[in-house]
Amino acid sequence: MSGETFADVLVRDGEIVGIGPDLNGSRTIDATGCVVAPGLVDLHTHLREPGREDAETIASGTLAAARGGYTAVFAMANTDPVADNSTITDNVYRTGREVGLVDVHPVGAVTVGLAGKQLAEMGMMASGAARVKMFSDDGKCVDDPLLMRRALEYATGLGVLIAHAAGLPVVSTTVGVGACVTLCTVSCSSAAAAWAGVSTAVRTVSYSLRTEFSSSRAESVTCDCSFFSSSSCISRLMSDLTSLT
Repeated sequence: MSGETFADVLVRDGEIVGIGPDLNGSRTIDATGCVVAPGLVDLHTHLREPGREDAETIASGTLAAARGGYTAVFAMANTDPVADNSTITDNVYRTGREVGLVDVHPVGAVTVGLAGKQLAEMGMMASGAARVKMFSDDGKCVDDPLLMRRALEYATGLGVLIAHAAGLPVVSTTVGVGACVTLCTVSCSSAAAAWAGVSTAVRTVSYSLRTEFSSSRAESVTCDCSFFSSSSCISRLMSDLTSLT
């Protein structure tokens, strides 16, 4: 069934077992004027707990989410203390379970204290009770390309996602693109290895760019990149890749 229709929804043991006209159950909930749809998921929420319960709590934030049709939220790491270890992320997860309104998925910090200097305990958070699947320094930018590269390599091994602050420039003086390319990771071969220090975004859908160089020493460079700040960045990327040959 697709599109919009008027129908009864039969729920048994927490699962939808039927959608259609004139369905009967032991209890009827009048949903006249309401929309029944799959639950929404908010990938960027600030529940503020622990540390800023004066502004928001897991209970109040998830209540607002549930009333808005959300069944799952991802709680950002900029709490006090920062969610940069499994003690904090597991506590946020367990509190969400105790409140019981929506699924609460803690987002772990990429770096200790969101300071951008040292990698956080990503492996411990990913293997803890919360099974953290997304890491982010929230509005702060990991502006060290080498540190960001290590974080991404670590994330690849863990099978998790890193959400980077794509609105902030990442400057690298070792490659010619600088702040023009908002975020980019490159998996290259031979001469293109110089690109390995460029940092990566996981904020937008990734795509691949393959360039074949026709020269005496042809190169095949594959770049798995995400968001570019403007179309002009693509031509600059192509120019810089070509210069590597």
